[in-house]
Parts: sequence; structure tokens; C-alpha cells
Amino acid sequence: MIAGTESRALVAISLGAWTVWVASGCDQEPDTTCPTFFARCFGACVDVTSREDHCGGCSRVCASGTRCIGGACEDVCGTSSDEMRCDGVCTRIGSDPRNCGGCRHRCSPGEVCLEGTCIEACPVAPFVRCGLECVDRRFDPMHCGDCGVECRPAQSCRAGACACAPGLTDCPEGCFDLERDERHCGGCGQSCALDHWCIGGECRLVCPDDQWTCGDHCVDLRSDVRNCGACGHACALGQRCVLGACVHCGPPLLVCGGSCVDPRADPRHCGDCDASCADGERCTTGVCGPP
Repeated sequence: MIAGTESRALVAISLGAWTVWVASGCDQEPDTTCPTFFARCFGACVDVTSREDHCGGCSRVCASGTRCIGGACEDVCGTSSDEMRCDGVCTRIGSDPRNCGGCRHRCSPGEVCLEGTCIEACPVAPFVRCGLECVDRRFDPMHCGDCGVECRPAQSCRAGACACAPGLTDCPEGCFDLERDERHCGGCGQSCALDHWCIGGECRLVCPDDQWTCGDHCVDLRSDVRNCGACGHACALGQRCVLGACVHCGPPLLVCGGSCVDPRADPRHCGDCDASCADGERCTTGVCGPP
């Protein structure tokens, strides 16, 4: 007789695969309104298949170090969710090929147990299984050196270590050519200005096709009096740069079409640039007229 139930009769309650005995009384009457696998204990419906304080019946408390499994107090195998007692031995059903996914579910020869599922084993070394894949961790950029170790963009896996390809430098954002990359010119994170290119690891000014680079400026060597024909070659005072040459072309002379002309007598530039005289006419004091 259960202590505290001397004046009460024991009543059997069928709960699916288990039969639970509870003491009848005002607080422990069998209640058919409780869900399956539940029993009414002291006015409340409790799951007697998993409650350590009502394991298999009301007030049946499991001892320390045990859990209520299926209405019976069982030794605790461990804290992992895939541990289960099979044939009296604690095993990991997520990786045990003899109890894969459940007790006595044995994997076939040549299979391994992965996350409770029997799958085909990998070929011989150096291939190993990472998840559902068989990989060579010496060269796989998604599993470099170990499962789940992923190389950064532009990196490759060599001898189990992520590395940049030859000629590239490993920067925090990835692999870059420090000789030509405008964002990492000469060093990681050293960016060039918008109108500069990275050439040989140095940021250099890029000029239009009809101009040349002189220092940090774009100039036209054909007409720039400070850089006439070459960087730093300045024309003398009163000279002009015409087609890359310093010439005296002061008033009354004009520079027309890159040439120094006299508008007082030139029939192609009579009085002004491109003011041509008609055939047979001549330019006199800047005016076209008969010869």
C-alpha cells in the first residue's frame, strides 16, 4: 500500500502503452477529461510520462540523476539531445552507426551515421565528410583545413590554409593587386583620388588624350606657355606657345590655327583669323581688295 493511501483504493488508469496506478480520493479521482498520457493529480492534469514529480503516477518522484521517460525513471545519459539509452548503454543516436536515429537501427556496411541518418561513407583519405559532402580539406575553399572554414573571396585553399593567389596581397576585404588596384594602391586601404590611376603601386593623375601630365596637373604642351613642348619649359615674356614652340607673336600679329600670322597682309586671315579673301584679291592693311 502506498503511504498516505491507507483509506483509499488504488485505481488503474490506462494511458496508451502504460498503465498508471493512482490512489482514489477527493484530489486524485480518475478523470477521463484529461488528454491521453495525462492523469489528474491533485486537481490538475499532468503528463505522467515525462514529469519527474509524477512519473508513472501521482507523486511518484524520480531520484536525482534520473529522468522520467515513458512513465519510468531512467538514468540520465547526458545533456546532449541525441543521447539515448539503448540496451542499457548510453549512446549518441546522431552518430552511432549501431543505433543511428534510434536504438538498434544499424547502418549498412560502408555507411556512416550523420545526424541520425545513415549515409554513404567517404572514399579513402584525405577525403572526409563535412555535412553531406565528402571534401578534401587541403584544397576545398568552403572547408579549408576544417569543416565550415570558408576562404574569403579571391582566396584559394592551399595545404589547408586560405591564401591569396600569387601577385595578390591579403587585405581585410579580400585579395588585391597593390600595383594596380585604385582602392588599395601600394598598400591595403590606400585609395587613389577619382581622377588618378594606380600605376606601379602609385596613384598617378590621368589626363585626357590631348593633354599631358606635368607634376600633378594636366597641360597642353602645344599651347601652355609654362610648359611649352615639355613640362617645365616656359616661354619668355612676350612669347606665345604655338604648336609646342615659343614664338614672338605680339600685336599686330595673331595666332591663327596654331601659326603666327600678320592679319594686315595675310589673304587667309585678312583682318582676323580665317577671314579669307576671294581669289584674285589681296589683303592690304587688313582689307581684301583688287590687286
